[in-house]
Amino acid sequence: MQTNLKCVIAVVVFVLGAVCSISVFAADRSWRGEISSDGLVAENWDPNSIPTKETSIAVGESATPVEMRISGNDVVFEFNGGDFGNQGFGHLVAISDGAKVLSYANLAIGNWASDCVTTVDGVETELAVMPGARLFAGGAGSRNTLLFRNGAIGHFPTGEWAYLFVGNGGSNNKLQIDGAGTAFYASDTRVGSGGSTNTLVVSDGGVFYATNSVLIGNNTGKGNEIFVKDGIFEAVKPNGGRVDINANNGSRFVFSGSAARGLIGGFTAKKASSMEILDGAVVTNYAQMSFSHDGTVGVDGGCWLVVSNATLNAGYNINAGNYVDNSKILVLDGGKIYNPSYFFDIGSFATAHGNEMVIDGEGSFVSCARWRIGGQGYCNRGIVRNGGELSTPAVHISSGNTVNCISNGISVLDGGKITLTGWNGSVQSYVNTSNSFVQINDGIIASTGSDNEIKLYNRSVLRLGGTKTSVNVARIKLYGESEIEFEPPVDAQPVYTPYVTVRRGASCDDDNDHVVLRIINAEYCMRKGGGLFTIISSPNESIAEFKFARVVAPSGVRIIRDENSIKVKIPNMGMKIFVR
Repeated sequence: MQTNLKCVIAVVVFVLGAVCSISVFAADRSWRGEISSDGLVAENWDPNSIPTKETSIAVGESATPVEMRISGNDVVFEFNGGDFGNQGFGHLVAISDGAKVLSYANLAIGNWASDCVTTVDGVETELAVMPGARLFAGGAGSRNTLLFRNGAIGHFPTGEWAYLFVGNGGSNNKLQIDGAGTAFYASDTRVGSGGSTNTLVVSDGGVFYATNSVLIGNNTGKGNEIFVKDGIFEAVKPNGGRVDINANNGSRFVFSGSAARGLIGGFTAKKASSMEILDGAVVTNYAQMSFSHDGTVGVDGGCWLVVSNATLNAGYNINAGNYVDNSKILVLDGGKIYNPSYFFDIGSFATAHGNEMVIDGEGSFVSCARWRIGGQGYCNRGIVRNGGELSTPAVHISSGNTVNCISNGISVLDGGKITLTGWNGSVQSYVNTSNSFVQINDGIIASTGSDNEIKLYNRSVLRLGGTKTSVNVARIKLYGESEIEFEPPVDAQPVYTPYVTVRRGASCDDDNDHVVLRIINAEYCMRKGGGLFTIISSPNESIAEFKFARVVAPSGVRIIRDENSIKVKIPNMGMKIFVR
C-alpha cells in the first residue's frame, strides 16, 4: 500500500510538472544553441535532433537572449509550429542565403517575449506558414520585429481561421517588407489585434499582397498603422475581387513617396482613424470609402482622408461623417482625387455635423458626379480655396430634404474654383431645408453648360465679397426669405466686372416679397473712398422683376438698378481736411 501511494504521488508530481510546462509552451524541440548558432546542428537542440515537420519548437524560453541562424541555398527547415521568442527578450533568428523555413502550425515571433528580431534576407530566402495556421509577428510581447528584405519571400496563412497578426495584444511590434523583389503574401491580416502602435511597413520597392480581409486596430487595439513608403500594397482576392480595408481606434493607413502604389477595394475608418496619401503616392480603390461610418448617431468620429501632393483614383462613393461628427476629407498641395462617376457625401445622416471637405492649394483638383455637403446633417461644410478646383455637375447643400438639414454650406475662397459641368449643372439647396449658404470671396463658380444655376431655399444666403469674385451661371433662383449678402472690399479697391453674371436671368418668390439684399461691413469701404460695385448682371435677359423685399444697409448706401443689372453704390465717407 505504501509503495502504491508513492507511485501515485510520483505520478501526480509528474503530471503537475507537465501541466506547468505546457502553460509556457510544450515544445518537442527546445533551442539551446550550446554548440553554435546554426539551427541545422542537432546538438543545439534538446532533445538532441533537428526538428521535423512533426515536431514543434521553442527558441528563447528564458531571459537569456539566444541566437539561431538557418542559411544555405539547398536548406529546407521544417517544423510543426512554435515560437521564435517565447519568454525573456532580445532573441535573434536569421534566415538567409536562399534557405526555406516552413511551419506547419502556428508560428509566433515574440510570443511572450520582447525585443526579438527575425530576419529573412536574400533572394529566394523564404519563411512560410502552411495553410490553416497562423503567424504572429509580435504576440503578447512588445517591440518584436519580423523583417523581410533583399528579395526574400513570405507566404502566410490561407484557410479558415488562418490569420496574420502584427501585434496580438502586445505593442510596438513590426512586420516590414523592404526592398525591390521582396514580397509577402497574406490572407486575413490583423495589424494590432488588441495591441497598440503595431506597424506593418512596406518600403523601398517591397510588395505586400493581401487576399482577404485587412483590419487595422482590431478589437481594442489603438494607434496601429500600415505604412507604405515607396512600396506597393495590393489587396486583391484570388478571384480578382478587391479587398476592403477597415481601420479602427486611431489607426492610420499611409502611402508616401513617388513610388508608393496602392490597389484596394474600399476603406472604412472609425474612431479617429485615417487614410493618408502623400508625396507622389498613387492609390486606386474600387469600393466605397467611409470616414467615420460608425453607425452610431452623435459620435465624435474624428476620421480623416488626406491626399497631399498625391493621387487617389476613386472607384466609388466617398463619405466623411456618414453618421458622426468632425471628420474631414482634405485635398492639399496639388493633391488630386479623380472620382468622375461617383459622389462625395459630407455629413450624410441625421445629426452628423462639423464634417468638412477642403480642396486647398494650387493644382489641387477633385472631380466627381456629385458634391453633397450635409445630407440629413447640419453645420457641415465644403471649402475650395487657394487655387484648388472642383469639377462636378452637381453641388447639393442639405440634400436630405428634411427639416434637420440646416446651416450647411460651401465656400469658394482666394482663387478657389468650382466648375459646373454638363448642360444643367447646379449649386442648390432643397425645399425642406434651411439656412444653407454659398460663399464666394475672391473665388470662381464657372459653368460649361447652357442651363446651370444656383438655387437656394428658406433663409439661405448667397454671400459675395472680395475683388476677384466671379460667378457665371445661367440663372439664380432664391426662395423663402433667402438673401444676397454683399461685403464691399474693405480697402475700396475697384471692381470692374460683375460679381455674378446670369445668362438667362434671375428669379425669386412669385410675389417678390421675401428676398433680402444685405450690405455688411460697408463702413470700412466708406472710409477708404467707397465705390460702385455690380452685384448681378444679365447681359441677355432682363432682371427688372428680380426685386427685394427690403435692403439692409448702412445709411448712404444706394442700390442702382436698370434692366440688366443691380449695383451697389458705397459713398465716400473718409475724413476730409479743409485748408483756409
